[in-house]
Amino acid sequence: MKKILKKYILGLCAVSTLGACTSGFEDLNTNPKKTEVVSPDKILPRVEKEFLDYYQASSVNQNASRTFAQYWMETQYLDNSRYIIDSRQVNEYAWHKMYYILTDIKAAKEVIMNATMTEADFNNQMAMFSIMETYCWSILLNYFGDVPYSEALDVNNLMPKYDDAKSTYMEVISNLDHAVKNIVVDAPQFKDVDIILGGDMAGWKKFGSSLLLRMALILSDVDPASAKSYAAKAKNYGVLTSNAENVVLPYLAARPNAHPVHDYWYVRKQEFAMAKPIVDMMNDFEDPRRPYYMDTLEGGVYEGIPYAVAPTGYGDYSTISMDILGEGARDGIYIDYAEVAFLMAEAVERGFIDGNAEEYYNKAITASILDWGGTQAEADAYLAKAEVAYSSAAGDFKEKIGNQKYIAMYSQGMVGWLEVNRLDYPKLQGAPKAAGHYDFIKRFPYPRAEADVNGTNFDAASNAIGGNSLETKLWWDKY
Repeated sequence: MKKILKKYILGLCAVSTLGACTSGFEDLNTNPKKTEVVSPDKILPRVEKEFLDYYQASSVNQNASRTFAQYWMETQYLDNSRYIIDSRQVNEYAWHKMYYILTDIKAAKEVIMNATMTEADFNNQMAMFSIMETYCWSILLNYFGDVPYSEALDVNNLMPKYDDAKSTYMEVISNLDHAVKNIVVDAPQFKDVDIILGGDMAGWKKFGSSLLLRMALILSDVDPASAKSYAAKAKNYGVLTSNAENVVLPYLAARPNAHPVHDYWYVRKQEFAMAKPIVDMMNDFEDPRRPYYMDTLEGGVYEGIPYAVAPTGYGDYSTISMDILGEGARDGIYIDYAEVAFLMAEAVERGFIDGNAEEYYNKAITASILDWGGTQAEADAYLAKAEVAYSSAAGDFKEKIGNQKYIAMYSQGMVGWLEVNRLDYPKLQGAPKAAGHYDFIKRFPYPRAEADVNGTNFDAASNAIGGNSLETKLWWDKY
């Protein structure tokens, strides 16, 4: 995979899928150097990397999910931790990045639709782009709520209507189900340019099935019948079963093609430290992953910054481990086995699939500890703690799974933030009263640019969801 990524980075020219010419002025408006039709094999690695560069980013101007999830705390600029969204406009960045990638995917699928190939090749190529497409739509629907969908991605329509989030979600998950079901595992695609799975369609089927499982569980409280149906399908298709199957992009060892977290840290070395909520939880559990997540202070202690409170000094708190920030080849995660095993445990508890919830829970925690570099003995000792063991840990399944999943999703801030809202555990407080907000952030507000350019539809969508506020619950958040 690293060789493929290096080849892609060094040899792939940037492509653009948007362009138009005005009738009567073709010569003046046509760029003679622009490729009119870009082949899907050129678009796929671009989509894969553009998406993960955003998904794993830590820049205060791009992706603040690690801050919102209270894994990290800003040490200099506290806007994101205090939910002053307009200052950094991370909501606008997410909006434009996802629609930008979706436009590329649309272009690739149009070429595939008009190409001559075998049915297996057609199904597989469409599935690869459909899985990435689904991931993008899920980000938009789980960040914002109602978004432009049926009229989106049309360069001639600058004022698309916003579609109902649940209806859109049901169409998107149905499309994903169709794509995964029709994958032909013995017909590899784009082997030389697929930078995450090397064209292995068995891997893509597990990727798509695991994403389907995640999306199914999000429906649990609003449409349990559909959640059960899709969870059963995901299990039947085959989800991830070990760390060896984690869907990752292996970033290179050094800038500018290093993991996005290192890439940003290299420029802004003291931008973040550990937040108190995650540190306190891991201290309470004596979690063996602490040395991999964070550095110790004098005396070997770990301490995080109280959330949204200006720190007394950068050196007074545990900083983020160089295992994460330092130079070196590192994987960026799309979805991993630890998350999937937690989802399976939850699906069992909800009666969606057969199985043993405790076994899946244990596998999830073990997978996380081993993936970070811990040992089987450490995982066994951790699971033996009364406050961790499934049979004796506090609360119902939501609390047991929610607390441990929160810790395990440390490298996936977007999943951590979403699951805190969905499972309601751990119980995290919002920004302090002085900052102007009280509750844990529930959603992204729509970009300000939408109010200016697409005002009528912006207003209609804001009213439909109950207000364009970061405290408005998303469509699936019923409790």
